[in-house]
Amino acid sequence: MVLWLFSYWSKIGGMLDQGSQAEKAGGAIGAAIGTSMLVFFWVAGDIIIGLFTLMTRGKKILITEDVR
Repeated sequence: MVLWLFSYWSKIGGMLDQGSQAEKAGGAIGAAIGTSMLVFFWVAGDIIIGLFTLMTRGKKILITEDVR
């Protein structure tokens, strides 16, 4: 996911330096929205996988050992 995010930033990095002020502002807003979406899906996936992992854990078994 980090690689995906960095590749996205490298693709849009060159676009933000070209054009008028309105185009630069639109590019910055679009980049912020795109980055927010990528981070949202990353966090949502982490939460879903984390909940799935916690809910499918087996029962804890205590093993006692007598030391003499």
